[in-house]
Amino acid sequence: MPRPQSKTELVHLADANYHKLGAFIESLSPEEQNGDFPEGTMNRNIADVFFICMNGIK
Repeated sequence: MPRPQSKTELVHLADANYHKLGAFIESLSPEEQNGDFPEGTMNRNIADVFFICMNGIK
């Protein structure tokens, strides 16, 4: 997919990717959803990823 050329396209693409991420997470087993990521990764678990998605990196 080409890069968005307007703010509207960017927002649409971000929304679509957010929903893809949610669908992927829902496809994981409860153990996978609640498990921790391997050591050495920036985030410890899925909740960390969603926190950053909703609040941005600081």
